Amino acid sequence: MRYSAKLGIATTLAYVVGIASHRSELGVTVWTALIAGLPTYGATLRKMILRIAGGVIGGLLALPVMMVVSPNFESLEAYLAAFFVVLFICAYVSLSSGRLAYAGQQAGVSFILAYASLSPNANFYEPLWRVWGIFLGLMIVTLVFLLVAPEYTGKAIAPRLTRILHAALELLPPGAG
Repeated sequence: MRYSAKLGIATTLAYVVGIASHRSELGVTVWTALIAGLPTYGATLRKMILRIAGGVIGGLLALPVMMVVSPNFESLEAYLAAFFVVLFICAYVSLSSGRLAYAGQQAGVSFILAYASLSPNANFYEPLWRVWGIFLGLMIVTLVFLLVAPEYTGKAIAPRLTRILHAALELLPPGAG
């Protein structure tokens, strides 16, 4: 119930921020809150860090495509080739290791959100607002998850440690008298 309440508060705040800013590009804050807010502390922190890395990489990959492809090409083939190359790189990174898989996936998502949310264009401001929306959504999730009924890893460690120690004691041979 606490997790559901925290995620509901975070997505609602992200929605309010998106609406109050009068920037349609900040709608990505709601998606970020839904994607990054996970039920455990460690998973949320790990996913946030990888989403930040993916957001930065996706935004950086969108910039050269906006500078080279959008102003110089008008054909569908050029846009398809740009999409293929960038998403190929992101998919390749996501296959490299378990730690990088989510960052590679999020780089691809961030590239699509930044560059071609509605249509590819050479305007730098809208994609930058979308990338900023990813970071803003992560900040909202972080604040809500830290301030509203925070989860502490220490609560889960004590019972687990007790079970491990009891299991280890059961492995020992019984002592004499």
